[in-house]
Amino acid sequence: MKKNKVLKVSMATLALLMSAGYVAQDYQVTPTYAETTKIGDSAQLISTATTWKYLDNNVDPGTETDRYAWTKADYNDSEWKSEAGKFGAKKGKLEDLGDGFVPTVLLNQYINGVNGDDIPAFFFRTTVNISNLDDFSSLSGKLYYDDAAIVYINGVKVASFDEPEGGFESNMSYGGSNASNPKEGVISLTKEQLKDVIKTGQNTIAVELHQGRASSSDIYFEFNNLQVDYGQEETTVEQKALNLTIGEDETRMNLTWYANTNTSGTVQLAKAGAMINGEFPSQFTTVEATNNQANDKGFYYNQATLANLEENTKYVYRVVNGDQVSKIYDFTTKDFDGSYNFIFAGDPQIGASGSASKDTEGWDKTLSDSINKFNPNFILSAGDQVNTASDENQYSGYLDHEELTSVPQATTIGNHDSSSNAYTQHFNLPNETAKGETAAGTDYWYVYNNTLFMNINTNNTSTAEHKAFMKEAIKENQDVRWKVVVFHHSVYSVASHSVESSILKRREELTPVFDDLGIDVVLMGHDHVYVRSNMMKGMKVSQETEDLTSVTDPEGILYLTANSASGSKYYDIKTNISTDFVAKMDQSKQRSISNIEVSENSFKVTTYLYNSNDNQWSTLDEFTINKSVETNNQEITLVPEETANDIRVVAPVGTVEKNSTLSAVEVNEGDLYQGIKNTLNTILGSDKDFKVFDLSLIKNGNIINPLGKVQLSLALPEGYDASKLLIYQVQDSQNNDITLNSITYTIKDGRIIIETASLGQFVLVNNVENKKPDTGNGSNTNLPTVKPSNTNNSTTTTNNKVVTGDNSNLIAWGTLLFTALGCSLVAYKSKKEEKLK
Repeated sequence: MKKNKVLKVSMATLALLMSAGYVAQDYQVTPTYAETTKIGDSAQLISTATTWKYLDNNVDPGTETDRYAWTKADYNDSEWKSEAGKFGAKKGKLEDLGDGFVPTVLLNQYINGVNGDDIPAFFFRTTVNISNLDDFSSLSGKLYYDDAAIVYINGVKVASFDEPEGGFESNMSYGGSNASNPKEGVISLTKEQLKDVIKTGQNTIAVELHQGRASSSDIYFEFNNLQVDYGQEETTVEQKALNLTIGEDETRMNLTWYANTNTSGTVQLAKAGAMINGEFPSQFTTVEATNNQANDKGFYYNQATLANLEENTKYVYRVVNGDQVSKIYDFTTKDFDGSYNFIFAGDPQIGASGSASKDTEGWDKTLSDSINKFNPNFILSAGDQVNTASDENQYSGYLDHEELTSVPQATTIGNHDSSSNAYTQHFNLPNETAKGETAAGTDYWYVYNNTLFMNINTNNTSTAEHKAFMKEAIKENQDVRWKVVVFHHSVYSVASHSVESSILKRREELTPVFDDLGIDVVLMGHDHVYVRSNMMKGMKVSQETEDLTSVTDPEGILYLTANSASGSKYYDIKTNISTDFVAKMDQSKQRSISNIEVSENSFKVTTYLYNSNDNQWSTLDEFTINKSVETNNQEITLVPEETANDIRVVAPVGTVEKNSTLSAVEVNEGDLYQGIKNTLNTILGSDKDFKVFDLSLIKNGNIINPLGKVQLSLALPEGYDASKLLIYQVQDSQNNDITLNSITYTIKDGRIIIETASLGQFVLVNNVENKKPDTGNGSNTNLPTVKPSNTNNSTTTTNNKVVTGDNSNLIAWGTLLFTALGCSLVAYKSKKEEKLK
């Protein structure tokens, strides 16, 4: 979903734009002294032939009481120079600035005529005449500038391009993109947006042009075109900036998109398997979205949450605003209970290099390569998605990638994101709190499989708030295996920011909190360099890992700082600082990405560098934290929530994983049940009263096995004769076959006791007629049983070898059966149509 390069301004707020310093880098206005002539449905107001009054003498045209007096109609510009054309200079001369931009009017570039002493700002004025506003529908045009430009109509700022965050301190300030070539600015304003700004007759257009720095080599201004459009304005709903974000757990997916209508949008969701011939399914779920005005003027941001998603399922979806329906997008959920992986990206910071298009290209390549290579469950960004917090062009460069409509991301508030709520408008994040707040957003958390991720906004320096937030998140999610903290400002790094007082203060305050809360890994960005720490406890090294590729059950925390994923900016490693905490550091000034693989007992980080020479990714670093299996440190009794037949499992020390639970389900219908019934009928010769119990150990949603022998006990079913009881375990129910294995048990105080190292499906048979089992070849053999001497405290033993139903070698089987002294093997294979989970 490509973002329109035209930034639209809401006129309801134009009166506030000057005081707010609004940056609107996508629209332009055109002034002219010439008479306008209506040509068809439009009339040109400004072209490169337009005459401009201009000031290039290092004098501030504002007054003591009104900085913007020079932008208004009654300002006296009679002493200003007057020329038509393309204004600029390259090292004080009329030379090519690059990309064919050659000025025709030479601006006075230097204060004292010396290179490195550039005039900070230049000022331009002209007028345009609009004879009729009744038929007027819009105003459109474009200009080219170097390094920053602000456009005013009748004293009202309506557009700015590369204006610094918060605006210029004065008319005579340096600032701008410092890009190598002039940049394009586009303006598109509707009649509604301009109704309080333009007027019938003469209108004053003013442009403020800024030099990026005193040592800049060039300056440029060209107002290429401005035209007024007439006739009925066509209203077309535009949708853009669509992206998926992580949900509060694996069953949810959040998303955001922008549309130029205040009508709330909806999301249509369906399973991809229901599509026929590429058509969206006729049956779908509709999810309502919230709708609020965005900083991107003229647009509204829509946000929704898709819930109750199923694992390992491909979904298709569309976003809808009124009659506008988007194309079909898709995403695929992964395994909710098993291992997973995500890619960790440092500071994309679109626009940081001075070329947003270059940064966008680098980010696009990293996204495409890493998603194709690693197939991640989600993308985690370390922050600084953009270089300028309110710059919608830069957000377009970050977001306009097809991958972000199919793979969710979890973003982080960087220092370059923090000052504008454009961040929270673009990213719909789960479990946002009131803690850690700045204009961009707050602390938030989510759980993915076995991991709690806590993302804190360290632009807010209240350690107390962050600590309280993390304690609350941990309290709500106590059954996780891994605890990960994510924030932007790296506290263990080696480049430009590493010794700043604010960074050192964060290190002193935050690291003890992480120790107290049992954090495993901390993921960070900000310093545009790669650093993997030793295992750290507070501010001390607890285990050196420079020469290690893994650790097991470490005492301490791993701190990881990601380098730039887009290649927009790199910082050199400082050589005069202590690096005792460093296990691995690198500044190859190449795009990088980390693939992080998480399982129940391991957390593996593999970091890759992109080599522009051979267009390949190579491994930079690899490190794994292993955790030993945690087991019960005392004998415990596990009881399921639903205690059918009072089932219990007594687990001696070290035989089950810590925090395991017992699931017990009685199976009394379905293909498995019918298959067992058929098997028993064949073996025992007639219908028998039997029960099937499916028992499982569960941890974090996974079925696990005991680590040693446990004692399974359950009440003898009512009406069952203990002396006639047969017990089997379903050993194999795969490949549509069922194999039953007879097992040993005891009866004590009316309870069945089974010592076993595995759980699963257990079959209890009330064999009151003591029928002979069928061996599968037409002959019958008595089913061996041993009657206990005391049915209240007895032992019954049966042969536990498995019979598969093979008809070969019957003599050997017959001999075995007659010499087993009451021990039998029973086997039968029965086709089943579905597997019982």
